[in-house]
Amino acid sequence: MLKRTTESYAFSPIEWLSSEDGTDSRRTVTIDLANFTQATHAPNGYLPGGLFVKWDDDTTGKVTADDNVAGDLAGCLWEEVQWPKDSAGAYATTGVIPTAILRRGMLIEPKLEIAPSAAARTDALAMGFQFDQY
Repeated sequence: MLKRTTESYAFSPIEWLSSEDGTDSRRTVTIDLANFTQATHAPNGYLPGGLFVKWDDDTTGKVTADDNVAGDLAGCLWEEVQWPKDSAGAYATTGVIPTAILRRGMLIEPKLEIAPSAAARTDALAMGFQFDQY
């Protein structure tokens, strides 16, 4: 007997993106949760899209948080990334999550949930990002 099933997928709105520029050349990276702080970077249970990240290890594709630390800017997260929970229901402190980043694009700066640091903004402009204010 055939059964009908319905699946739904959540996709966060990308209100911070001003144009399609750069969306065709996203790069896959790995978020190492040990390099992020849930309370700082994911206070709502997810890393927000548009969050700027730096290379932790360019050869493996691992990225780290942009906290005004030295390092090469990798780009910004393409979409929100849910922060995983452990078996007890608490936010995990270790683990890796594959995701995608933008390497250039037009962003609406006031709509970014976490503003880039001054250093990241400067590096982003050099990489080909543009920042709109509307």
